[in-house]
Formats: sequence, structure tokens, C-alpha cells
Amino acid sequence: MQEYVLVNQYDIEVQQYTRTNEGFWQYRAYESLEDTVCLTSIATDLTVAEIYEGIELEAKEI
Repeated sequence: MQEYVLVNQYDIEVQQYTRTNEGFWQYRAYESLEDTVCLTSIATDLTVAEIYEGIELEAKEI
């Protein structure tokens, strides 16, 4: 496995883990709909907005 992505179902949050050439895991977090997630293992770029397209998140109570 070279890469995996976790998508939060309650908030806008995408976590990406990518294995480096040295065998370590590099972590990146995306919390803006304008952010772009670069999936190098499948040569694809997606915006966070594309990942959440069609998903309605519940408004948080304050």
C-alpha cells in the first residue's frame, strides 16, 4: 500500500497518508473545499469539494 485517504462523514476533513521512498508515512490534512488532494498512487487530483459533492453535512449546534 502506497497511499490511503480517510474522509470525515460529519465535517469537511480529508486525511491523506502517503508512504515515502524511505518507508515512512507522510500525513496531510485538508479542511477547505478549495483544497486539492493529489493522489499520486493513481495519478489523480481531486478538490475537497469534488470529494464531498452530493453530501449534505448537518449544521453543528453552538
